[in-house]
Amino acid sequence: MGQVMGFGMRSMGFEGCMHILKRNGKTLILVTYVDDCLLLYDDNSLLESFKEHIGRKFKYTKEGAELSWHIGVKYDRDWEAGTVKLTQTAYINELLRKFGMEKCNLASTLMVVHTRLTQADCQETPIPGLGEGRISGYLP
Repeated sequence: MGQVMGFGMRSMGFEGCMHILKRNGKTLILVTYVDDCLLLYDDNSLLESFKEHIGRKFKYTKEGAELSWHIGVKYDRDWEAGTVKLTQTAYINELLRKFGMEKCNLASTLMVVHTRLTQADCQETPIPGLGEGRISGYLP
C-alpha cells in the first residue's frame, strides 16, 4: 500500500481495503480485495494521474468501464435517476445451496434500520454449533 499512500491516499477508517483521496474538490476511492481493485472517481484527470503513478511500480489491466459485478456484489446503475443498486442475491443463493437451505423461510431482521455496528458490538466467542470459519470460508 506504499504506492497508494505515496499518491496521498489515506485509509478509510477501520476498512484497510478502502482508501480515499480528496484533492481540489475531486474524489478518488480505491477498494482492494486480494488482487482485485475497484476505482471510483469523479474526475478523469485525477484517475489518469493515479493510474500513471501506480503503473510505475505495478502492471494492471482495465477490465471494463461499466461496473456490473465485483467480488460477489452486483451493481445496477440507473443513470437517469442517479442511483446505484447493490445486491448479493446470487451469492446468497449460492450459500443457501451449499448449506442445504434453498427452501428456508424468510424472517424479518430484528436489527433497527440504519444501525451502524462497530468492533465493540461483535461477539467475543464463536456462536455455539456454528464452528469457527464455517461460513467465512465462503466469503467472496
